[in-house]
Amino acid sequence: MAVVESHATDARGVKVKATRLKFSSALSGAVFALLGCTSVVAHADGLVARLNQLPARERATLQAAVAEQKRTDPKSFAAIRELKGYRPEHYRQFRNPIPQVGPELRHLGKAALLPMLEALVLDAPELAGATDDERHAVIEGMLSEVGRLRDARSAPALRLAFVAAPSASLLRAAGRALGRLGDAASRGVLTASLNEPSRRLAAIDGLGECRSSEAARTLAKELDAATSKNDAASLVRALGNLGSSWAWQALGAARQAEGNDTREVAASALVRSYHRFDGETRAAYRSALTMVESADTGRIVLAHKRGFDEATAQELEAVVKTIAARQGQ
Repeated sequence: MAVVESHATDARGVKVKATRLKFSSALSGAVFALLGCTSVVAHADGLVARLNQLPARERATLQAAVAEQKRTDPKSFAAIRELKGYRPEHYRQFRNPIPQVGPELRHLGKAALLPMLEALVLDAPELAGATDDERHAVIEGMLSEVGRLRDARSAPALRLAFVAAPSASLLRAAGRALGRLGDAASRGVLTASLNEPSRRLAAIDGLGECRSSEAARTLAKELDAATSKNDAASLVRALGNLGSSWAWQALGAARQAEGNDTREVAASALVRSYHRFDGETRAAYRSALTMVESADTGRIVLAHKRGFDEATAQELEAVVKTIAARQGQ
């Protein structure tokens, strides 16, 4: 940088001495870059996706929402940057020393939604020194908590995470979170992914989180066509989770009719394909049927009983008795 003196004429025609600073080209670029940072919010990539992978309109909407909350509630963003659960000096104090941030995020409540979405797809926190496992724990914890909040604003970010997740386990976490939104668009993404081998298990998991009869029918159709034990077991677990009587009860009386329909669809699919598999797969069926706890299970078993051998019929009758006992019949 140099000081340069020059002369100029002012508005009255009088010569005056002017002093200006002359910057080197390198320093000039650095200064303008710094000035630019003060007027434009610069973002790095997120934890599960690059910034430019989010469609422009959805990116702008999310960035605007993030900027507004940063103005009104900067502490919620600081809390995400200061997570402790993934740091070894914190989690190694516990009996089960594994990194996890879920409890911290849950404690933050709804205010953590936008900070988590920013971290996932807009601007990742530094996570300095984190191992792959510790970084994985942060991402999985955020995906799980975002899904638990069931906020429609998270849909674009979760759809992107479901496409861009860097590992199978994170893909399944993204699928479950997307499924918990329960909207038609998210359900459509999951249903379409059933035909993609790399995403099939994650899509099954995600549909198992959708509280809708449409998702139950989709999974039932897949179970009818299943040929491998592993695929069937995944579908059975998803139907059990989707039809869970406890989960539907938690949704309240307004969803009771849909819940009863969904549980009947799940129970019917489980009963009619039960005889096709054996061993541990059958154990998964029985567990799922008792989770669903449909009042129609006895009627469904009776309708299919003639096509079962005696041992199969007895196993299903035992399940019906267990369900009746739980319902106090």
